[in-house]
Amino acid sequence: MAKARAGSYPTLSQNERAYRRLKDDIVSLRLKPGDALNEAGLCAELGLGRTPVNQALHRLMHEGLVRILPRKGVLVQPLSMDDFAHLIEVRRLT
Repeated sequence: MAKARAGSYPTLSQNERAYRRLKDDIVSLRLKPGDALNEAGLCAELGLGRTPVNQALHRLMHEGLVRILPRKGVLVQPLSMDDFAHLIEVRRLT
Protein backbone atom coordinates (compact mmCIF):
# COMPACT_ATOMS: atom_id res chain seq x y z
CA MET A 1 0.00 0.00 0.00
CA ALA A 2 1.18 3.53 -0.69
CA LYS A 3 2.96 5.41 2.09
CA ALA A 4 0.62 7.35 4.39
CA ARG A 5 -0.02 10.81 3.01
CA ALA A 6 0.64 13.54 5.54
CA GLY A 7 -2.38 15.72 6.16
CA SER A 8 -4.86 13.22 4.70
CA TYR A 9 -8.23 13.77 6.40
CA PRO A 10 -6.75 15.77 9.33
CA THR A 11 -10.01 16.81 11.05
CA LEU A 12 -11.73 13.41 11.08
CA SER A 13 -11.81 10.84 13.87
CA GLN A 14 -9.22 8.07 13.72
CA ASN A 15 -11.91 5.54 12.79
CA GLU A 16 -13.13 7.68 9.90
CA ARG A 17 -9.57 8.44 8.72
CA ALA A 18 -8.72 4.73 8.63
CA TYR A 19 -11.96 3.91 6.80
CA ARG A 20 -11.62 6.65 4.18
CA ARG A 21 -7.95 5.94 3.54
CA LEU A 22 -8.51 2.21 3.09
CA LYS A 23 -11.61 2.71 0.96
CA ASP A 24 -9.77 5.24 -1.21
CA ASP A 25 -6.89 2.78 -1.67
CA ILE A 26 -9.31 0.00 -2.66
CA VAL A 27 -11.43 2.11 -5.04
CA SER A 28 -8.35 3.61 -6.70
CA LEU A 29 -6.86 0.10 -7.02
CA ARG A 30 -3.76 0.93 -4.97
CA LEU A 31 -4.97 -2.14 -3.07
CA LYS A 32 -5.85 -4.65 -5.75
CA PRO A 33 -8.60 -7.27 -5.64
CA GLY A 34 -7.26 -10.40 -3.96
CA ASP A 35 -4.50 -8.54 -2.04
CA ALA A 36 -3.96 -9.86 1.48
CA LEU A 37 -3.96 -7.15 4.13
CA ASN A 38 -2.03 -7.34 7.38
CA GLU A 39 -3.77 -5.47 10.18
CA ALA A 40 -0.52 -4.76 12.07
CA GLY A 41 1.07 -3.46 8.86
CA LEU A 42 -1.93 -1.24 8.16
CA CYS A 43 -1.73 0.18 11.69
CA ALA A 44 1.94 1.05 11.22
CA GLU A 45 1.41 2.49 7.76
CA LEU A 46 -1.58 4.61 8.74
CA GLY A 47 -0.02 5.66 12.03
CA LEU A 48 -3.14 4.53 13.89
CA GLY A 49 -3.95 2.01 16.60
CA ARG A 50 -5.50 -1.39 16.13
CA THR A 51 -9.06 -0.38 17.10
CA PRO A 52 -9.67 2.25 14.37
CA VAL A 53 -8.13 0.01 11.70
CA ASN A 54 -10.15 -2.99 12.87
CA GLN A 55 -13.38 -0.97 12.86
CA ALA A 56 -12.59 0.38 9.38
CA LEU A 57 -12.00 -3.15 8.08
CA HIS A 58 -15.31 -4.34 9.51
CA ARG A 59 -17.10 -1.39 7.93
CA LEU A 60 -15.47 -2.22 4.58
CA MET A 61 -16.50 -5.85 5.02
CA HIS A 62 -20.14 -4.79 5.41
CA GLU A 63 -19.80 -2.79 2.18
CA GLY A 64 -18.42 -5.85 0.40
CA LEU A 65 -14.98 -4.36 -0.25
CA VAL A 66 -12.95 -6.75 1.91
CA ARG A 67 -13.40 -10.27 3.19
CA ILE A 68 -12.34 -11.04 6.77
CA LEU A 69 -11.22 -14.62 7.22
CA PRO A 70 -11.17 -15.51 10.93
CA ARG A 71 -7.68 -16.41 12.19
CA LYS A 72 -6.31 -15.98 8.65
CA GLY A 73 -6.47 -12.33 7.70
CA VAL A 74 -8.19 -9.88 5.42
CA LEU A 75 -8.47 -9.97 1.62
CA VAL A 76 -9.48 -7.20 -0.73
CA GLN A 77 -12.64 -8.60 -2.28
CA PRO A 78 -12.29 -9.66 -5.92
CA LEU A 79 -14.46 -7.60 -8.27
CA SER A 80 -17.13 -9.01 -10.55
CA MET A 81 -17.58 -7.52 -14.01
CA ASP A 82 -20.61 -5.58 -12.71
CA ASP A 83 -18.54 -4.20 -9.82
CA PHE A 84 -15.76 -3.24 -12.24
CA ALA A 85 -18.19 -1.44 -14.57
CA HIS A 86 -19.67 0.45 -11.60
CA LEU A 87 -16.17 1.39 -10.42
CA ILE A 88 -15.30 2.80 -13.84
CA GLU A 89 -18.54 4.79 -13.91
CA VAL A 90 -17.87 6.26 -10.46
CA ARG A 91 -14.32 7.20 -11.41
CA ARG A 92 -15.57 8.91 -14.60
CA LEU A 93 -17.89 11.10 -12.54
CA THR A 94 -15.12 12.34 -10.24
